[in-house]
Amino acid sequence: MIESDLRTFLLAQPAVSALIVDRLYPARLPQGATLPAVTYQRIAGTPVISHDGASDLARARFQFDCWAETYDAMVGLAKAVRVALSGHRGYMGTNPATAAGVLNQIDFPESEPVLWRRMIDAVIWHREDS
Repeated sequence: MIESDLRTFLLAQPAVSALIVDRLYPARLPQGATLPAVTYQRIAGTPVISHDGASDLARARFQFDCWAETYDAMVGLAKAVRVALSGHRGYMGTNPATAAGVLNQIDFPESEPVLWRRMIDAVIWHREDS
């Protein structure tokens, strides 16, 4: 499953794991979570259809939210995630990803409590689950 393979891949990146250890959560940041942390969720996905019909390729779009208590920490974490994803070709966990890239980045300062969040919108071309 690309979601668990993506998690495995990101936690195996030294620049990412040095900042978050294993604090990479699906969809929501747990209440009281230690920061910095990253949340991720699939926001779109489509199988690839070729002239010959269905293929085993898919295009998935994921949102990664990089959370930190300071702006500088958030920027550093977002950079580590962006660099890990940008232009990646090869395996993500056990899934061969043919390409990955960042589409957009947006900052969202949260007010209660004061947290910093940068959203990274990324696309990953990968093999569909059998």
